Amino acid sequence: IQEKDMSNTKNDSQLKFEIYQELGECYTQTGDMDKAADHFEEALKFDPQSERPHLGLGVIALQEEDFVNAEKHFLRALEINPTNDNALSGLGMVFKCNSLWNKEYKKRTWF
Repeated sequence: IQEKDMSNTKNDSQLKFEIYQELGECYTQTGDMDKAADHFEEALKFDPQSERPHLGLGVIALQEEDFVNAEKHFLRALEINPTNDNALSGLGMVFKCNSLWNKEYKKRTWF
């Protein structure tokens, strides 16, 4: 009986992970980034070794021009799965956008 209970707990955790992950993706598609981020964070609680929530959090951070957090999440996704093309692409976008943003920032006159 104990073995069965442990199996159900694992299945419950995986189901909760999938629900939170899918909701995060849905909220991202609708543009509600705060709710999306909350759901990706919840998904990580149920499967901290999945790169998928980190990809979602990286995309949100990139869209918000939070390049430090975007880089952190894409790098974490790559630590978990070094062959993840989406994480590599996201990291490339971080570097490209960060470089472009820095060039524009330096061009501005503030006074």
